Amino acid sequence: MKPAESSVYFALEFDLSKKKQLAKNNPRKWLGAIAQRMLKAATGSCEPQIQAYTTPQGTLTWHVYDPVSGDRQVLESEDAVRVWIEQRYNR
Repeated sequence: MKPAESSVYFALEFDLSKKKQLAKNNPRKWLGAIAQRMLKAATGSCEPQIQAYTTPQGTLTWHVYDPVSGDRQVLESEDAVRVWIEQRYNR
């Protein structure tokens, strides 16, 4: 699989898992979110992707992805995200 294909696949997989509830409530918004994610992935953005999630236990976690290196991590604090970003730019 080419790097661009894998990023599109990751973006779709990530969006699909995240948007299941939204799809039940508003299919049009869900499809719009999928189309927007596909467009972003297809343009080959090199910017890191950072999203916050709340676990079922109520803990806030940060999912980070670096499309340049393919690095994916789940971090538990904003400070950890800042360190990850600094390390990414200092490579």
